[in-house]
Amino acid sequence: MIGRSGRLIYKSEWTSAANIEAFVDCYIEGRRRKPASGTIAPYIHRALEFRDVDREAFYERLRRNGERAYDEFKRAEQIWRPRT
Repeated sequence: MIGRSGRLIYKSEWTSAANIEAFVDCYIEGRRRKPASGTIAPYIHRALEFRDVDREAFYERLRRNGERAYDEFKRAEQIWRPRT
């Protein structure tokens, strides 16, 4: 996610809609906050989080982006699958 200034404000290898919504809420609140010092400063953190793995729901959402998105992801899965 890119902020209005063009600065990267959210990056993830994988995420969920709930995580993005939580981040946006936190980001907006952080920007509005007026601490006693009068100054806020951004910082970067990394966290390990967990997500539900529901392949069928994922594929259904992927199809909303078009059949090409679905087809390309399915081809990528074949490439990622371990070869025996």
